[in-house]
Amino acid sequence: MDIIAAALGLVACIVVWAALFKPFFGDWGYFQECVRYVVWKPDFWSLIHGEFTEDFLATVRLQCWIGCGLVCGVLTYAWVIYS
Repeated sequence: MDIIAAALGLVACIVVWAALFKPFFGDWGYFQECVRYVVWKPDFWSLIHGEFTEDFLATVRLQCWIGCGLVCGVLTYAWVIYS
């Protein structure tokens, strides 16, 4: 039962991420920009270049998008296990 619950949780994550991709990012280019700010560009560097607000908002947007998918996946897993 654990394998089925984990598979359904993973499917729920992917479906939520796919459904929320367009409202959160609009296109692939803005998604790549958000990942660039989170992974490659330190906050201090963004502050020096005057891009701190863009960096912060991109980070929040990416983290909310990931969090929505993870929460739905965990809730689906828990629902399958405990029902």
